[in-house]
Amino acid sequence: MENPNQPSLKDLIKTLLHEIEKNDAFMRKHAERVAAICLRFSKTLGLSKDEINEMYLAGLLHDIGYIFLPPEVVQRRGQPSKEEKDILIRHPLISEKIISKYPSLTGLSPIIRHHHESVDGTGYPDGLTEKDIPIGAKILNLVNWFDSMTVTRPQFKALDTEAALAEIEEMAGKRFNQGLAENFIYFIRSSQAVLNETDDEGQVKNKDLAEQTDIRRPEVTHISREIIQDIINKYKKDEIELPVLSRVVHEIQDVMSNPTTTVDQLAAIIERDAVISVRLIAVANSVIYRGTGKVVTVKDAIPRVGVKETHSIVTTISNKSIYETKEKRFKNTMEKLWLHSLASGYVAKAISKELKFGEVEKYYFMGLVHDIGKVLLLKAFSDMYAKNNSLNTDEIMAAIHEAHTSFGGAILRKWGYSETLVRIPLLHEGPDFRSDADREILTINLASCIANNIGYGLDEDMCHEPLKIKSATLLNVDLGMMEDISQEAKTLMDGVSEVF
Repeated sequence: MENPNQPSLKDLIKTLLHEIEKNDAFMRKHAERVAAICLRFSKTLGLSKDEINEMYLAGLLHDIGYIFLPPEVVQRRGQPSKEEKDILIRHPLISEKIISKYPSLTGLSPIIRHHHESVDGTGYPDGLTEKDIPIGAKILNLVNWFDSMTVTRPQFKALDTEAALAEIEEMAGKRFNQGLAENFIYFIRSSQAVLNETDDEGQVKNKDLAEQTDIRRPEVTHISREIIQDIINKYKKDEIELPVLSRVVHEIQDVMSNPTTTVDQLAAIIERDAVISVRLIAVANSVIYRGTGKVVTVKDAIPRVGVKETHSIVTTISNKSIYETKEKRFKNTMEKLWLHSLASGYVAKAISKELKFGEVEKYYFMGLVHDIGKVLLLKAFSDMYAKNNSLNTDEIMAAIHEAHTSFGGAILRKWGYSETLVRIPLLHEGPDFRSDADREILTINLASCIANNIGYGLDEDMCHEPLKIKSATLLNVDLGMMEDISQEAKTLMDGVSEVF
């Protein structure tokens, strides 16, 4: 039963923020910015809804201890003396003491107490090292430092964003956790770092965001998260062998860069792989490409589908093998993931054509591989744990969804792809994008959404109003264009999805 003498969480936050503002108006704005960035960055890391809410509140209240320190020390210009520094580093302990008085905020205590700890043990107040610092404190440390360095105030001239990110890169593995620092740099440079305004109670005004963080998936349990992390660690240690794309794909990539490459040369390379040869001919004979006669050789198939498209088709055929699993209960999910990737590739290609981006085959490939992390995690799970009937597969899928973006980026990097491609699985999820977001990421976000809505995706990934999502708005895609693209993708999928 609620204690009537205890204020509601909403009233409590309002009161505490008011106290911060009375002491220092800049400090409140800093708290609101840190809270907003923590919320969005935490979402990209796949934290649960409760953990995301905790990070938001910790961002709002992490510096409340400053209000009990001498203002002449807190607001002093220039470097503090040793005595002043000793005073300043007490603020996390004071902040912790303040919030510990309120039962609804006690979960924030370790995050706030340790948000100035460094992974190399040189931080404060306890000099903790990597393994002992809570993940929330590591996130808050990173976000708090970034905001402090990039906002000008009377006693400090701000760094520009790139200079601040360069310093974060330099401090990765020392002050900041290496992996978090890398993800944060991508996050800030990408479309994710949009800050919604907050009202006078520190609540996010954009109600859509609150709804978007309420993911329609089962709660991720500790054991399911541990299992997926175990799989990721095994990949890192090469204990699980990464699938290898056919050598034909790499050889074609090499010869495609040469403008003098002939159809005969391409055909000779493709014919080294019997499976790819047979399927390329089947695609050339599908309703999408069918000409006046039946194609029976690779040499005849290439001109019919086009030289550039031949490269995409060969890559697609090779990619399809990654989605194979022996476990019957995962075959349907793998098939859905495959069809989603294929449809996303076609939609991305159509968007790039409509918007005259050029490099349509590049956009197709981005759509094809954007969920590669999800596929490989599920494949490894089905090989290693599928016989364990005590595990809830819905919870495992939710854990995979949490981890798949950063894992997918790591996989493409390990395969040797460019950083432009690595960013696609890492950052395509959204939902918030800045106006200067990379058009590749916006395109793949929208393509994935459209693919889901035309029936190629997992049921829980439906975008009910795709025109309202930020990527569609920023790309200036209207309803008519979206309907045309959807119809084109459906036609293509009907014609070739069974062929690959």
